[in-house]
Amino acid sequence: MRTIKTLHTAEYAPIADLKTHSPLPSRSLQQIDPFLFLNHHGPQTYLPNNRGLPFGPHPHRGMETVTFILEGDIMHKDSGGHESIISAGGVQWMTAGRGLIHAEVSSPQFKKEGGPLEILQLWLNLPARHKMTAPFYRGLQQAEIPSLALDGGRVQLNLIAGSWEGQQAAFQPKTDVFLSTVAFKEGASYPLGSRRSAICSSTSSEAGCR
Repeated sequence: MRTIKTLHTAEYAPIADLKTHSPLPSRSLQQIDPFLFLNHHGPQTYLPNNRGLPFGPHPHRGMETVTFILEGDIMHKDSGGHESIISAGGVQWMTAGRGLIHAEVSSPQFKKEGGPLEILQLWLNLPARHKMTAPFYRGLQQAEIPSLALDGGRVQLNLIAGSWEGQQAAFQPKTDVFLSTVAFKEGASYPLGSRRSAICSSTSSEAGCR
């Protein structure tokens, strides 16, 4: 049984009309290396003929961004020539390395039709030896991400980065971390194991870590 050392409440920090909660950094938690930043956008519903996400072209360097699309979609375009539209359940992985400019906006279809939107974005600090690595981007739809059924099928573990009990995840990060999204059915549980420190971010007030 793991013991939770501290609980931190995300701070509300909207960006234009985008509902945003920021668990990291916050007044009570600045960073936990290699985790630099975590934003939870939404959940909210956009009306038809909306402006979509407000993240036009902007630079990153010396870090990696991992974007989890829970609802809606994201259209990515960057200075390295990478483009994709990733829908609900998918993940975008970008290694900024020595520098990259990218935009994260909603697809033309989402702007026209509207719909639910919920997104998590995590920033990972690159080790010093990888700060100037070549930029990289890859977006995966939900069907391309390995998953495991646990607790008699009541838990779905989506393997985003690293490995879990010998099974490789979708991405192999330059930092020694394991990242996953976990979907629970009522009454289900998920063993974190005891080999590493663990950070759990819940997107629902009805779910919890203990």
